[in-house]
Amino acid sequence: MSQNKQWNILCWNMRGINSETKQLAIRNAIDISGCSVVCLRETKRASFDASFVKQFCPKKFDMFEFVPFVGNSRGLITVWMSSVFTGVPIFSESFALGVRLTSTQSNDSWTLVNIYGPCVDPNRMIFTTWLFDLDIPNSEDWLILGDFNFIRAPDNRNRGGGDANDMLLFNEFIRRQSLVELPIKGRSFTWSNMQSDPLLEQLDWHFTSVNWAAKYPNIVVMPLGKPTSDHVPCYVSIQSKIPKSKIFRFEDYWIKQPGFFDVVQWSWAKCCYAPNAAAVLCKKLKTLRYDLKQWSRKISKLSMLIDNCNKTLLEIDGLEERRRLSAPETNFRVILKQHLLYLLDCQKAYWKKRCMVRYFKFGDGNMKFFHRVATERYRRNSIASLRLPDNSIIHDHVGKEVVLFQAFKERLGCSNQTNMKFDLPRIIKRVEGLQALSAPSTHEEIDKVVKEMPADRAPGPDGFSGTFIKSCWQIIKDDFYQLCSEFHAGTLDLESLNTGFITLIPKIQSPETANDY
Repeated sequence: MSQNKQWNILCWNMRGINSETKQLAIRNAIDISGCSVVCLRETKRASFDASFVKQFCPKKFDMFEFVPFVGNSRGLITVWMSSVFTGVPIFSESFALGVRLTSTQSNDSWTLVNIYGPCVDPNRMIFTTWLFDLDIPNSEDWLILGDFNFIRAPDNRNRGGGDANDMLLFNEFIRRQSLVELPIKGRSFTWSNMQSDPLLEQLDWHFTSVNWAAKYPNIVVMPLGKPTSDHVPCYVSIQSKIPKSKIFRFEDYWIKQPGFFDVVQWSWAKCCYAPNAAAVLCKKLKTLRYDLKQWSRKISKLSMLIDNCNKTLLEIDGLEERRRLSAPETNFRVILKQHLLYLLDCQKAYWKKRCMVRYFKFGDGNMKFFHRVATERYRRNSIASLRLPDNSIIHDHVGKEVVLFQAFKERLGCSNQTNMKFDLPRIIKRVEGLQALSAPSTHEEIDKVVKEMPADRAPGPDGFSGTFIKSCWQIIKDDFYQLCSEFHAGTLDLESLNTGFITLIPKIQSPETANDY
């Protein structure tokens, strides 16, 4: 994609839209979310016109479709900016409203489905039947959101209860339609009965079609405060690009690029002054990280190269239909096909590295599979906000960093000097013939360890993987030999090597505070 596309969609079960206080609350939510589409449920209104829509939406929201409040239908409305999207209604039911939206800038199209699920039969049964019969083409992007009045698991309630059959039915619908759930960041529940000892449930859900992740990998659902209604308003933030991490990560396909080993040789040969081998190695790796970053910027983007190759092959194939290809054109097509396969292999290595090992066999030949797995990991692992003990919310990166650092500092504490209270020479008996175990490591032994090292394991804190060490061993081995020699002699200062990362593992499905990790 040539540019990053971003849209926000506000969705809220309003429990009525006719009062002035609720209209003010909607305007406030629109301002906070910065949305270009608004989906409201339980409007409890039989009809809408442009003048009434302007009472709760800014005037730039000038297009809308609605389902009237009639009988058991509680009413739905979807409003959007015509300057951002063109919209075409594709279906309208008493419990669902589908609109096909097309971006006026990028021409991207996707289907938005606004849902309110009935609570009681027979309408509830009609609704579930409609869900199972919903036809979602594999080639289209769908976003389905709303108040389904279903829960997926017992922990979607703050107390026991819930209909197990309903849970199984709802999960079967999600599986049957191959939908991907979008978790709400920082909230476990979306509805409250507003009592002193409240019942809390997650009744509002957000799903995408399986094809969505490839086109819009960065999509999150953020909650807002609820000044009115018993449902939490949320907005869906859609972006077409995942922000790249600033942490250096060695890419395995680099070793296949022309000039890679020349850059490593040149960078590693730079003069480096440090008191010991460990510090020398750290400085050289730091210098190499910088040099490889600069060098990698000169490599054309894989996606762009693959796209250009496909377009060129398409032109040559079209030319072949009009006339016979010349010998140079035929040879060029053969070379181009080989180059395209090489680029696809590099792209596969890029995304494979960002997936979990257990998925490799299942998706070995499926590039979109790797991409989707990496996208789901990013979506699940991103921390949009943190709630402090005083219930204030931190959204900025620096603030979240301070909160997490302080929390783990208190948990880990400080180390205290320990004194050995045992006489080890008296307790441990000397065994003869073990001198070889304390002999210095030979170069052949070190080479053997590197040769047997797995190449595809996770990189260390410095960002370099086993693939780098094995492929560049002839260039970097002397510094590793010196490191092992000083370690055996007891003169090595390991402080420069003792670096680690704190990995945040969620304890619950929707973590809100630092103690939830």
